[in-house]
Amino acid sequence: MTKSVYDLAILLDVLSERESDRSFVSSLTRSWDNIGVATLDPEVWKFPDNFLKPVPEATEQTVSLF
Repeated sequence: MTKSVYDLAILLDVLSERESDRSFVSSLTRSWDNIGVATLDPEVWKFPDNFLKPVPEATEQTVSLF
C-alpha cells in the first residue's frame, strides 16, 4: 500500500482523521534510538506439518539465519 514509513503515516492520518498534533507523521523521529527488535524461535513457533508442508532446506536456512 505504501513505499515508505512516511507514506504509511500519511495514509493512516487520512484514514483516522487525526488532529495535526496527534498525527502519525508528527510521531516520526527518523531515528533508530530506543527501538528494539526480537525474533521468535523458529523451532518452537512454526506451522503444523498438516497446515504447511515442510521443506527441509528452507527450514535449515531459516534456523541458521535466526
